[in-house]
Amino acid sequence: MVGIQLVLLSHVLTDFVFQWDNLVKLKGEKNIKGFLYHGGILFAIQFIFLITIYNVRSAFCFTLLIVLSHLLIDYAKESIQSQESVQSNNPIAHLFLLIGDQLLHIIVIYLIFNKLPFIENTSLVDMIISQFHLQVDSVSINQMLIGLIVLLYLSFGGAVFIRLIIDIIYRKVPRYMDMIAADDLQPNDPIKEVKVGKFVGILERTILFILLSKGDFSAVGFIIAAKSLARFKQLEKKNFAEYYLIGTFLSFLLTLIAVLLFQQLIIISI
Repeated sequence: MVGIQLVLLSHVLTDFVFQWDNLVKLKGEKNIKGFLYHGGILFAIQFIFLITIYNVRSAFCFTLLIVLSHLLIDYAKESIQSQESVQSNNPIAHLFLLIGDQLLHIIVIYLIFNKLPFIENTSLVDMIISQFHLQVDSVSINQMLIGLIVLLYLSFGGAVFIRLIIDIIYRKVPRYMDMIAADDLQPNDPIKEVKVGKFVGILERTILFILLSKGDFSAVGFIIAAKSLARFKQLEKKNFAEYYLIGTFLSFLLTLIAVLLFQQLIIISI
């Protein structure tokens, strides 16, 4: 189980944490550099992770297969996304493409991991454990990796998902970010507002996930109060208040779903 968890962890890190805007733009233009950078990041992260449990040859072969399949899926997604019917301001199509892309990646990882033979010879971690006579709790490691994967999907993947849901809600309102921006912002500041809001949302979902996983529901009110205080003047504007509430409730809903999923996966893994 640890092997597939490390592969999934490298996947979510590559797709959501280490995929910056310029890289997304290069891939969207089907520029080979974008795919090479993306594949190189995935290869480096996954290979480093896998040599902790596999020998170098198995880790290399496994990583190469995953990276090639990953890039093929990404290229197919970008080809579909570049079509005029999808590209022309269609957030619903983009949302289904995002979900389909992630599901396909996970299915391919599962098939490669379970159907192909890989040799788990003495790895780097095995040698360290043997040398220093360390006690390793495999159950705790499994649970930690599951929690980290779910948390990264929630915090970073959730930012993309929420953006698309809001785009769907406001799809009939042209340049809706200009409409909901506070009166004292400059014309180009709504973009900065979105980026700041994105990182606030990442921190919010991370904190909420940790607290709710521990059963600390009382802290939820504190987080809402802190956010509302920071946005107090902007909340006087009706359009912004509605946008703020939609984003906040979506963030909370995703977090609750992630916590429930995490708890079920822990039960299954025991």
